[in-house]
Amino acid sequence: FDNGCAAALTGGAKLPMYVILHGYEQTTGSIFEEMRDRATDKGFAACAVNMRGRGSDPGTEDDSARELQDIVDCVEAFAAAYPNVVDRTRVHVIGYSGGGANAIALAAKYPGRFVTVVSCFGWADYGESSVNGHSYWATGDSPAEVVARIGPRSDLQPYKARNVLGTIADAVKQTTGQFYMFWDSQDVI
Repeated sequence: FDNGCAAALTGGAKLPMYVILHGYEQTTGSIFEEMRDRATDKGFAACAVNMRGRGSDPGTEDDSARELQDIVDCVEAFAAAYPNVVDRTRVHVIGYSGGGANAIALAAKYPGRFVTVVSCFGWADYGESSVNGHSYWATGDSPAEVVARIGPRSDLQPYKARNVLGTIADAVKQTTGQFYMFWDSQDVI
């Protein structure tokens, strides 16, 4: 708050929220204080969401299923904890890797809920098919971990439920918000 947010609160104004999502096997410990400080320096109220089952948090990792509602619940809890500071209608999300996957899924499954969604090195599905599946088929990723979280490969329905490739374009068209994806030439998938 002292790193720039106090100055932004003038005349009853509230701060937009900046929600940071960590990577697939990480926790909020990977969201360094400097990252949150940069957001507050720009006049945002920043929070990092720890996904279920990571660190000491209860629950089971489920790869963009109930995790998405956990993110929405965190936003609401954050706004409720600071009602005179946080503007729950101006929420911006950025996610990295697995957090980028959750960011894409948020944009697709909660169209218009967030002003800006940024996915850095995220993916839009968890391996629905051998053609476009990211995590299940990617070299270096752990298919066994994805199967443990989502279910056996003999039933592709849970994988299809997480695949937003077919819905993201329509979801973005339903909102005046903005959606950005960042990747580079080293990410060949």
